[in-house]
Amino acid sequence: MLETIKNYFRNAINWEDILTNLLDNAVRMIISVVVLTVIYNVALRLSNLYFKHNIKSSSDVPRKRTLQSLTKNIISYTYYFMMGYTLLAILGVPVATLLAGAGVASLAIGFGAQGLVSDTVNGFFILLEHQFDVGDWVKISGVEGTVKQVGLKTTVVEEFNGEVYYIPNRNIDVVTNISRNPRRIDVDLSYYADTDQERYAQVVNDALEKLMADDTYLKDDTPTILGVTRNDKDELIYRVRLWIDSDAEQEEIAKYTEGLHKALAEAGIEMPEGEFSHVRYANFKEIAGDDQAVDPTIK
Repeated sequence: MLETIKNYFRNAINWEDILTNLLDNAVRMIISVVVLTVIYNVALRLSNLYFKHNIKSSSDVPRKRTLQSLTKNIISYTYYFMMGYTLLAILGVPVATLLAGAGVASLAIGFGAQGLVSDTVNGFFILLEHQFDVGDWVKISGVEGTVKQVGLKTTVVEEFNGEVYYIPNRNIDVVTNISRNPRRIDVDLSYYADTDQERYAQVVNDALEKLMADDTYLKDDTPTILGVTRNDKDELIYRVRLWIDSDAEQEEIAKYTEGLHKALAEAGIEMPEGEFSHVRYANFKEIAGDDQAVDPTIK
């Protein structure tokens, strides 16, 4: 019996052909992987060179970076699809027939791919409508931070503490783009009721001239001096309004708050003890002097 089995495997199975086919398939797979990888890397290299050249001469750098991110995304998806298709075809799997099939398996895959299709369609309209670009400061689905990558499937946002969020495009319904318009900051300085207002205003104006001399983030060369008013706590304050580049908000807040405080202190002007300057900010324009429309957020 054992001898019969040995003879069957020796005579019925052509081991030479099997080994030849395995070796042939292995060589074809290796060549395919190498060729596709070379094409993938060349495509990425050409894409990076193209966008690097265009970004230098472009007036809309964020848009170019977004398109660069999308192009890299498309090249990667195409590479992985072609790699899988080629390797399966070499192994003899009828890929074309499977893709054209419409059986139960295709229906199940269709239901499973609904999320992917929804991501892709929503991602396409996000790019078409130019809702945000790479580098923009946005609020999306409860996440606030800088857009690091825009793809057809996901959008990557990095918060200020370093946390990175991968948001499926189908979950993006309401987008707040903070980078699109100049950002308003209101610096509120503490103020005594019996302070010499003219001297106080002169010190503030002189300090502003020095602070604004080399400020490249200002969007309006002339600050709005709203003067003496009351804040939300009904405290007397002296308010200065500036419009700045939204990407430099924190730096500008620190610069003007510290600079104005220092100038008032050096001029010998006393401010209420225990009171600190507040900064109010918004990312929308409003009619100058309409203080009732000021964003109530206090920083």
